[in-house]
Parts: sequence; C-alpha cells; structure tokens
Amino acid sequence: MAAPLRFDFHTDDGLPLRDREGVELKDEAQARIEAVRVLGGLLQDAPLRFWSSGQLAVEVESDDGPVVRLRAVTERSSPATSVVALKGLTM
Repeated sequence: MAAPLRFDFHTDDGLPLRDREGVELKDEAQARIEAVRVLGGLLQDAPLRFWSSGQLAVEVESDDGPVVRLRAVTERSSPATSVVALKGLTM
C-alpha cells in the first residue's frame, strides 16, 4: 500500500489563511473531495462573511505543487438579485 500524501488546504474568505499543518490523504482524488468539504464547511460556518466578502476560496497544494482551487463567488445581475456560482479549477 502506498504511503499517504500530504496536502495543504489554504483558504481565503477575504483574509488569506495558509495551512501550516496539512492533511495526509490517499491521493489527489481524495484531496479534491476534501476541498469540496472544506469549502462547504466555510459556507456553512461563516455565511455572513461570504456575503460581505463576495467570495470564498480553497486552494489545495501537495509537495508536487497545486492540485485544485475551488471558489464560491456572488455575482450581481441586478440590485435585487445575486447569483452564487461555484467554480473549480483542477491543476
């Protein structure tokens, strides 16, 4: 069985926070799944911060470099309407 890999989950809700501890996971597929969970947790735990900053982001890095970046952003289409978009980029 392969040794677990270390992944860092950096977050940005208007204030960037670098992950200094990291998480050991089986592979990059597991890291992408965890990135979705982290972003969902940020949205659940700090919804007012999301609405005030207009975005939340999670960027995952391994020792080999960037793995994935997920962002939740608001886009105003009119003064009364906001659209929430989830965007992901696999690196």
